Amino acid sequence: MNGNGIVQQPEFEDNERMRSLSDITWEMPLTLPWGTIRAKGIASLQVRSPERLAALGTYSAQVAAIQDIIAQSLENILIALLPSADQLPAQIWQIASATLVSVNSKLYDYGAVLLDLSITEIAIFP
Repeated sequence: MNGNGIVQQPEFEDNERMRSLSDITWEMPLTLPWGTIRAKGIASLQVRSPERLAALGTYSAQVAAIQDIIAQSLENILIALLPSADQLPAQIWQIASATLVSVNSKLYDYGAVLLDLSITEIAIFP
C-alpha cells in the first residue's frame, strides 16, 4: 500500500513465483530395502506465514526444501507400510493421505501447509 492507501500489485515475477510455489511438482527415486521406488506427483501449498517460509532461503531453496520434506515423509510412510509392487495401486490413496499428514506436521514450523498431495505415478523397481 502506498501513502495514498492504494494497494499496489507486486511485480509480475513475484506473482509467477507465488503461483508456482502454490503448486509444487515433485519427482523422486527412493531407495528402500526391497528396491527403488520412483514416485511423482503434485502438492498444493498454502503459505500462511511468508516470513517463516523465508527462513528456508531463496525461492529455489524453499521449493527444494518442500520437495525434500515430501520425499522424507513418503519414504517413512512406505517403510512403515511395506507395500509390495502389487499392493501399490490399491494403497496409493492411503499412502498419499499419510504422506500429506506427515508433511504438514513438518511444514507447520515454516508457516505453510499442503492442502492436497497427489501421487500421479508410483512404481517399484527391484
